[in-house]
Formats: sequence, C-alpha cells, structure tokens
Amino acid sequence: HIFDNNGDLYSVGSETTEVESGLCWRPRIHLIAVSKRITGRLLKIVFFELNGLPHGEIDLLSAPECDRFRVGKIAFDTEEHVMAVLFLPIGSTDSSALPFVRLYTTSNYHWSIKGELCPLPTPLPTSPIGRISLTFGGVGNEAPTSTLHIAVSFGKKESSYLTSFAFASCIDRSAWVPDSTSPDSAILANIDGNSVSLTAFALTSIPPPMAGSILKFPFTVSAISISQPRSLDSAHSVLVQPACTSIDKAPWFLTLNTEWKNNPTLRSGDQVLNQQKRMAAENCTPTVTEFYVLRDDALVCADETAFTMFHGQLLHPNWISPEKLCFVSRDGRHIGMLSKVVSDHSVVFDVRRLASLPAANISFINGLVCGPNEEIAIQTNDGCVRFACLKALETAAKSGINSNFDLPAFTSTKLPFACNQLYAVTFNCQEGTSRKSHFLVGFQASSHRLCLLPWSSTLDAEGECVMRSCSSLALHSDFLLITNLENQLITLPLTLGITEFNSLMTSLKKRLSGNFGEESNGIGACAAPRVLECGAKLVTVVAKGSKTVLQMPRGNIEDIHPRALVFNQLAPIFDGLRHAEAIETMRRHRINFNLLYDYNPHKFLSNIGNFVRTISSPEHITLLVSDLSEEDITKTEYNGFFGAKQLSPDAVIAQSMARIQDDLPRTPLIEPQAATKINLVCEALLKAMLPDTKKFILPILTCYIKKQPQEVEKGLVLLKEYKNQGDTNMWEKGLRHMQYYLQPVRLF
Repeated sequence: HIFDNNGDLYSVGSETTEVESGLCWRPRIHLIAVSKRITGRLLKIVFFELNGLPHGEIDLLSAPECDRFRVGKIAFDTEEHVMAVLFLPIGSTDSSALPFVRLYTTSNYHWSIKGELCPLPTPLPTSPIGRISLTFGGVGNEAPTSTLHIAVSFGKKESSYLTSFAFASCIDRSAWVPDSTSPDSAILANIDGNSVSLTAFALTSIPPPMAGSILKFPFTVSAISISQPRSLDSAHSVLVQPACTSIDKAPWFLTLNTEWKNNPTLRSGDQVLNQQKRMAAENCTPTVTEFYVLRDDALVCADETAFTMFHGQLLHPNWISPEKLCFVSRDGRHIGMLSKVVSDHSVVFDVRRLASLPAANISFINGLVCGPNEEIAIQTNDGCVRFACLKALETAAKSGINSNFDLPAFTSTKLPFACNQLYAVTFNCQEGTSRKSHFLVGFQASSHRLCLLPWSSTLDAEGECVMRSCSSLALHSDFLLITNLENQLITLPLTLGITEFNSLMTSLKKRLSGNFGEESNGIGACAAPRVLECGAKLVTVVAKGSKTVLQMPRGNIEDIHPRALVFNQLAPIFDGLRHAEAIETMRRHRINFNLLYDYNPHKFLSNIGNFVRTISSPEHITLLVSDLSEEDITKTEYNGFFGAKQLSPDAVIAQSMARIQDDLPRTPLIEPQAATKINLVCEALLKAMLPDTKKFILPILTCYIKKQPQEVEKGLVLLKEYKNQGDTNMWEKGLRHMQYYLQPVRLF
C-alpha cells in the first residue's frame, strides 16, 4: 500500500509474497526498493512504481549465502549514483557471519558490485552487536561524490562506533607514459563483485556489462590498477585488491597480454584464477598469463611499518614502471613502494616505506601522482602539495633512519582546493622543442572545478582555478581532453605556439572558456569545442591515436575521433610518405583530400611517383583529383592546426597568379586563366600515370576533365585508341566515367 504525504491511500499494488525488510525510497526516479527472499534460492531487491507495479529487480545473494543474511537497510546517495545495502546475519548461532555493507552502481540497466565494507571496528568487539544504521551525506562543496556514514551500537553501557567512507568516481584504465615506445591498448576494467571485465578499447569497442574477457576471483574485488605496457612484449602488470570483508586479504599481482592464450584456468599455489573469452576477437582479448598472490611468504618488507602498511587497503596506486608502483597507506599517513624483483630461481615483492607525514601534522594524504624526472606530487586533504624525488626517497628509505622518512611539516605550495583526480601534464613550445613547462592538473568532481599548479619542488605558489564547469577529463599523448557542463568536448593541445606558451596560464583559460580573443584567427576551427550528447563523459583515449571513448548517462558508450587528434595522427604519416595509410585514414574520417597536397606541396609533388605506385586502388587517385580545389584548406577549413609549409617555386608562382586572377574583372569575354594548384597536381599525376594507361585510365580521364581549361579531347583520343584496338569495355567504362563530370552536350 502506498500513501501520500497527507496519509491518504495513493495506490495498492498486486499481492507480493516473501517481501522482507529494507524498505527505501528512490526520489529521483520515483521508485520504491525493498528486499525479497526466494527461500533456499535467492535474496534480491525489487523495485515498485508509485502505482504498485513491479519495476525491475537485483539479485543480491544466492544459495547458500542467502540463507545466512538478510537486508537490514538500503540507502542511495543524493545523486543516486551509489546504492548501499546493509546485510545482517540471520540468528546468532553462526559466529562466522558478520554484518557487511555492499556498494552497487548501475550502468546499461545492470547493477554491479563495486565493493564491500566492514562496519565493525578492528579488532572485533567482544560485546554483542546492537543496531547498525547507515546514511549518505556530505560536507558542502568540499564533499566528494558520495560520503557514507555508518553507526554501530554495542548496547547502553558500551560505546558506539562511527565510520565515514568517502567515494569518488574513477575509471580503472591502463596507464601510459609519454616516453613509452609500446602501443597503448587502452585497457579498461569493470569490477562486479568477484568478476573483473576487461576490454582493450584501442582494438575493439564493447559496452559494459559486456567485455572482451572476464576474470573470476575467489573473493570480492575492491580495487584494480593497470600499469603501462612493457617495452619488451607490451604486457601489462595488474594489481588486484580484495575487499576488506574477504577472508584472504592478500592482493594479487597479474601479468596481462592483449592476445587470447586459450588458458581458461591458471594456478598459483592453492589459488585458482578463471578467465573467459567473451565478445572480442582473439587478437584483442585481454588475457592473464601468470599471477602471484602477495602473501607474507612472497613479500620482503623493509621494516615493521612497511609490513603494516601493506596489510591494508593500498590507496592511490601509481605505476612508475610495470614492475614498480607507489601507493598510500590506508590511514593516509605513509607512502610506500611495491617492487617486483625477479631472480633466476624466484620472484619476490619488495615492500618499503618511502615517506611519512610528520606526527605533528594532523592532515592525511588523499592524492598521489608521478610526474616528470621521476618526481612525485603528494596532496593532502587541506590542498597542500609536496613535491619529492623518488630516487632521493628510495635512498633515504634504505638508510633506515626514521627522521629521513618525514615529509616537510609545512609547505606553502598548494592547490586552491583538494582534488580527487591528479594529472602530471607537460606543455611544449612549438618553436623550441627544448622549452617545456610542467604542471600539476587537479580536478574536483563534486564542484566541477579544474586547477593548475606549476610543477616545481622549490617554488612556493598557489594553484589557480582555470575552469568551473569541467565534467570529466582524460590525458592523451599530445592533448588534454576535457568535457564541460555545456556538453562540449575541448581538445587542449600540449604543444602551443610561442605566443601562447609565453603566457601559458592566460592562454589555457581562454581556450577552456572558448574565448580566444585576438588569437582566434590563428587558433582556428580545430580548437573549437565539439558538441556532445547530453551528459557524455570521457572514459579513455588512445595515446598516439585518435579514438576517444565516451560514456552516456545510462551507460552506453560511443567512439568518436576529434578532428585535432586525427590531424595529429596524420602528420607523421604525411611526413613518412606513407600515402596508402594516409588515404585510408582520410577516407575513414572523411578528411578533405586536398590535404594530401596542402600539407606540404613541395614534398607531395617531389614524391608523386611514389604516391602513384603505393596507392592500392586507382579509385583513390580519382577521389583526390575530384576533391581538388584552388583553396589551401590548411588556411580555411582546417585553419589553425597545420603550421607554415615549404612551397615549391612553381607553387609560389601559381599562388601569385591565383591572387592576380582574383583581382581581374569577371566577364564572359575573358578566357579562363590557367589553373594553379589543380593544374600542378594534375600535370604531375598524368606524368606518373600515363606510362600505364590501362591501370590508371579513370584517374587519367579525371585529370583531363579537372584541368583548367579542360582537355576533354585528349581523354577521348585515349579512349578511341582502346576502341580501335577492339577493347570496347575500356571505351564504354571511360565514357560512363566522363559523364559523371560533363554534360552530354559537352561530351558528344
């Protein structure tokens, strides 16, 4: 029965059996949630509409676990991104059954288990557990995405226990470093209880909950971190952490490849890992080749503190290399390092403490990122940032002196607010390759603010907020991609002109706001934001490529190729004279074929013979000739992306003639002057193709028609020769082709 706020009966649903506790209201979408038990088989949550009709369900626990627990409470965060379910043991005879909280998120109408929390203190209390309550809350603008408060009562004469868990949205994607020579597979992981779905988005696109492959663990997974690829074999290292409710809390260290090995079961000691190939092809399916369970016998801990740090949740993992990563201890007070050490007979994992906050400092570390020159940036909850050299920290840690571990107690270098996402970004000057400027970029998701801080271990400065409408961001090898609340995608290049580079902060603000000022003509349309579907957010982007993956609010994904990234991908292809690859890329992304010439006219004309020989199909040459126009599209349609080009002497004269021709009066009595760019390209192509007229007959005819003035007669003479030789097929094919460009009166 459903009543309104006045207590009047609103509606009555159909009879529903086996409904239990946990009644909860979802105000944003007007649904009622309650638990339901199918005895001996399943414990689930069912949703009801305001009219009492059922509206979907979620399976929580299967047999035999469903007979040991019941749902105590269901709660949703204010944005309804996270659902928390409190499970309470049934009866008091089973001492191994302890209460726990499970977190769910929904995407594509599928609810995924993102983690489990233990509401009880450590060590466990000896007194009986009383009432447990949970609720979501926040602390104003400084709140992260969600904050879950859990209160546990131990009776009237005993104390109570209150814990708060802060959550921020993050994407588990493979890392990539700027100097990497290995291709970026853009592997994404999706946690769902004891399953982890993996998809290499650089090779395929599969929307969750589907995936390229699925890994099955003997525990509930709470976190996963994927390293950058190894230079030797492009394999990735993966750190998988069990939930705090798991019996065996030892993390797993995996080696991951992107080619299916058809090995569904792997063993390491007494542990078994199952993996299944799902939607992807074999050559683009992430697969585990080996794994290690990081129990005490596999660890070499430098001291007692390192041992204690590792036996807890490892926060903010940052990969330095595929064999080494930094992390923050669960209490937020220490920074540690985990290293894989391979010898001839064994593999061990070295754990050591690198640095700690001084005892007098009451703040905690809530951000860590590795940057240039093997330095790390450490952010505390008050926004203060400390920069440190990894090698110096390792050297100090090996000395074993406690005072050497302490970070500076105070620093005036800080961000304007604490950020839940940190990136190390390097900007380059286009005119001078040696000029670089390193920045720490911070993003606070709750307030949509983006800030920048110069990366310097000696500079005491405050970061500056450069954007207040950021919804997501992703770091590309050559761009910083940002989506805003206006549903636009901004591609911010990491290589800027000298004018923008000299006033970097001001230039970045202008680009992020869309107000380019006096530089608008030079920046051009390539820097203009791209309109996206409402609510779209960045998932990943392929380094050195153009593929950008977005996720929509309901969970479906979309692949796009921003123009700036496509041009960035085409530039080395043009420079390397890989014409066949350039043609295929331009056709795929509908790039104007004039760019083949306009990118570097002198280089194109000098290598026209190589161009004709390497093109697989003459139709591609026909497309180029058909697209030819007198304008330089690098200065018009694609203005702002391509720099100054070296012109051949003929091209310089031709452009001057074109400008003079534009100034002449247009009257029917004036015979059209010789074309400039079009004639140059057509003459060069004809010279390269005429030795093999049978293969290139159609592009040859297109060149004759495209030239100004047209040379239709030469094309007809060429076709007549084939007709006289008895090749009527070539004659008819050529005439049909010419009719696409010429009126029958002109042709016949």
